[in-house]
Amino acid sequence: MKQKSGARRPFPLPLRLLYLLCLLPVLALLPPSTPAATTPVRAAPSALPGGKTTFVVATAKLHNGTVYDNWTQLGWYRFDASTGQVRAETFVWRQNAPADQLRRERAGTLPDAKCSGGVGQVTRCQVMTAPGYSAQSSPQPPVQRTGGYGLRSQNGTTYLDIRWPRGVTETWSVHPLSSLVRLEWVSSNNSTTGYAYGSNAPISERRGMDTVQGHGTLPYTSTGWTRDTVKKEEHSGFQPSLYQRCPTTTWCLTHFQKTSTVCDCGQDRPATSIEYYITRVSSRDRRDTQWHWCSCLVQDHGTCYAGNSHIKPLLQIIDDDHRFRGYVGAEASFYPYETTDHSDPRRQDMLGVFRFAEVG
Repeated sequence: MKQKSGARRPFPLPLRLLYLLCLLPVLALLPPSTPAATTPVRAAPSALPGGKTTFVVATAKLHNGTVYDNWTQLGWYRFDASTGQVRAETFVWRQNAPADQLRRERAGTLPDAKCSGGVGQVTRCQVMTAPGYSAQSSPQPPVQRTGGYGLRSQNGTTYLDIRWPRGVTETWSVHPLSSLVRLEWVSSNNSTTGYAYGSNAPISERRGMDTVQGHGTLPYTSTGWTRDTVKKEEHSGFQPSLYQRCPTTTWCLTHFQKTSTVCDCGQDRPATSIEYYITRVSSRDRRDTQWHWCSCLVQDHGTCYAGNSHIKPLLQIIDDDHRFRGYVGAEASFYPYETTDHSDPRRQDMLGVFRFAEVG
C-alpha cells in the first residue's frame, strides 16, 4: 500500500545532540580530573602586600621534644598582582635529612691577612656556610613553588593569606614601614614561626659590605631550637660597625669579640672570645652568610674550628630607596660528630630563624 503523501515523518534529532550521544561511551573511559594541588594554585587578581612585590623570608618548623624533624627555610617570595599568584624560591635545611646532606660547606671566602690572623683578630679561615647555600653549590635556590594569595582587612590590620600546593597555608600580618614592609608571621599548617620584609627592589639588588658596616645597630629577634627546646630571644642587637672590613676581600667583614659569657671551655682553656665572620655568598642575589664560634673550642691557637660552629645564612633587606635595612636569616648548624654517650647527635643541632632589622 502506498503511503499517503500527507503522512508525517519522525522529527530528526538535532545534530549537536546526536554528537553528544556519540561521545558518551568515550567520556566514560576518561580518568577523573586531577586534584588542584598538583598544579599551581591560582587566584583572582589582587593587590600587592603593602604595595610590594619582593620579600626576603625566613620560616621554620621548630617544636619541643625528641622528634628530630625540625627544619629551617630561607628564600624569597615574589608577588604578581595581575594573576594573584606568588612564587617562592627557597633553601631548606631538614634535621631528618641524610647525614651527608647536613655537612656545612665553604662559602667561597678566605679573609685576607689584614683583617684576620693577627693579634686581636679572627683566625684566618675559610668561611663556612650551610649545606647547599654557596653560589657554587646552588646558583639558584633549589626549592621552587607557586601559590595563590589574597589580602583581607580585620580590625584595622591587613592580613596576607597564601595557599601553596598540597594544601599548605600561611598567614602573615602586613605592617608598612618607610620604603619597606614587614610581614609578621601569624599562622600556618606547616611552619611554626617566620620573619619577612619586602620592597619593590629586585632580588638581584644588593649592597656592599662597606654599606653593611656603616649601618647603625639593628634590633635582633630570633626563634631557635637546641637540645629539644624552642626559645625566643630579643635584644639590642647586631652592631655592624664593630666589624672590620677586609681591604682585599672587600666582600667580607670580621669581628673578634674579646670576651663573652657564652664561651666557657673550662680552666684549661680560659679564652672567652668569639670569632665572627660575615661574607657575601652570591653577587647575583642578596645571599650573605654569618659564621661564628668560641675561640676556646680549638686546642691550638690559630687553628680553624671544625666542630659545631654557628652557621647562619643571611638575606639582605633592601628597601625601595635602594638602602640596606638589615637581614633575615636562618641557622642551620648540624652537629658533625657522633656523640660520646651514644645519644642522637641531632639533639646537639642548633636551628632557628631570626632578623637583624627594625620592627616599627
